[in-house]
Amino acid sequence: MKRVYLALMVLIFFVFTITAQTRGGELESVVGKNVTVGKQWAVFIAIDKYRDNGWTNLNHPVKDAREIQQILREHYIIDNWRELFDDKASAEGIRMLFRNLRQEVGKDDSVFVFHAGHGFKDDDTDKGAWIPADASSNRDRKGGWIGHDEIRAYLDLLPAKHVFLISDSCYSGDLLANPRAGAFPRFDNDYYRKAYSLVSRQVMTSGASETVPDASDFARRLKNTLTRAEGACVDPVKLFEQVREASGTTPRLGAMPSSLHHKDGSFIFFKKQTTASVPQQPESPAGRQTSAVVGSITITSEIAGEILIDGTATGTRIKAEGNVTINGVSTGMTEVAVKEGDGTIIKALHNVMVRQGQTVSATIQRPLPTPTPSSTPPTPVVTQPDKNVVREGTASMASEEELPGWVISTDAYPRNTIIDITNLETGKITRVIVASSLDSPGLLAKVSREAGEAIGMRSGALTRIRIQRSEL
Repeated sequence: MKRVYLALMVLIFFVFTITAQTRGGELESVVGKNVTVGKQWAVFIAIDKYRDNGWTNLNHPVKDAREIQQILREHYIIDNWRELFDDKASAEGIRMLFRNLRQEVGKDDSVFVFHAGHGFKDDDTDKGAWIPADASSNRDRKGGWIGHDEIRAYLDLLPAKHVFLISDSCYSGDLLANPRAGAFPRFDNDYYRKAYSLVSRQVMTSGASETVPDASDFARRLKNTLTRAEGACVDPVKLFEQVREASGTTPRLGAMPSSLHHKDGSFIFFKKQTTASVPQQPESPAGRQTSAVVGSITITSEIAGEILIDGTATGTRIKAEGNVTINGVSTGMTEVAVKEGDGTIIKALHNVMVRQGQTVSATIQRPLPTPTPSSTPPTPVVTQPDKNVVREGTASMASEEELPGWVISTDAYPRNTIIDITNLETGKITRVIVASSLDSPGLLAKVSREAGEAIGMRSGALTRIRIQRSEL
């Protein structure tokens, strides 16, 4: 019996070794000869719905996670999948996931983790945290919060060769100490071979120590880059080269602080051979190279004009309140827009995921007018209530694209209310108008760049402010 057991163990080891060598052989052009390529893991944690009403429910984290999952399934080699969405992404669920991974992951494996949902930074400790689905909104108890220090420890202690975390949440930039700086490398075979040969623990975040929007340009750029990346592979540095210019936030990339394992290596996403070697065909009506991997988009538009697919003219026009179907569109995340006669380009509400042989829908609506920036604070006539409520709290400074003019976003007062805002650190005061409500737990307000600079606020930093209705 012992001989049979021993023979069986030898057979299993032999099969595993042959499998690993075969995988390495297939990817030899990327990682080099005689390199063992372990399993590729993809882990997704995303939360839209929160049990505690103190946290605002979101619309995009789970959607973004599922779309990235689909892109990886279609284009990249992934061996093992793990996911926690909404209720399953509780504090206990997340901790159990990481504990299980520590038992399951092998020493030659690579682990990719994507997280999207609420994040928060405690003003008392200056420490950031993930907010699981069942976390308390009580800032003093912090029940169910998972601190960034704990997240880093879980990932660093995985027995994998490579670990890469992308966190798309508020204050996720605090996961890093020293973000990447300097010129980008030449992404050739020598670069990838050296990067894969060394151990890595890397983190990419959608912003710095700042709030980030629910519908983020960072996530859009990430999906587009993964879909359209050329070559046999892509690594975090190459991804960052494309997402770092995301509007409204400051994406960051770097090694995990205080890591016991990072040795300047890099995680690598390996392309499926069928994806990397799709032959190019004549141009489609959308003006892009196509292959057998194509789908269609049915577009409904309030606006008349020419249809653009990923910024390229299709030659197809649509009537106002009309609809049209564009065929032969390459698979992947796709931007749809209409170009009016005067050259104005209006984009669809959301990018769409085009899948092979399927038809998806896109809707284009005329955007609402935005406030016109001015050099002086606005003085519109509004009805003032009897009580002049004073609020104090934390604020951040928005980008010019997000809040143009002398305006503020807050839930403290109704839209179009004129208020005075005071920087409690500098004592400077200015007058602004409430442009919109605020969907950022933990923040009292977001201040436009013009108004923020007038009272001494700094981009990317949190500021203590006081706001109250203005006495005109």
